[in-house]
Amino acid sequence: MLKVFLSYHHNARNTASRLKDSLDVLGVDAFLAHEDLEPSVEWQKEILRALKYCDVFIPVLTRS
Repeated sequence: MLKVFLSYHHNARNTASRLKDSLDVLGVDAFLAHEDLEPSVEWQKEILRALKYCDVFIPVLTRS
């Protein structure tokens, strides 16, 4: 399965969520921090892990 890391400014949270939903429909495993991190995990380590193992990095570019 293709693993994608979505990087976004917090103002683009909704846009990034819609992109993740669209990728999920296509069978792509997209990592989105505000949806995929559990409150109790060490978020910095999880983000670095997701970056290390992703196949594709997609920056969500907005005016923000």
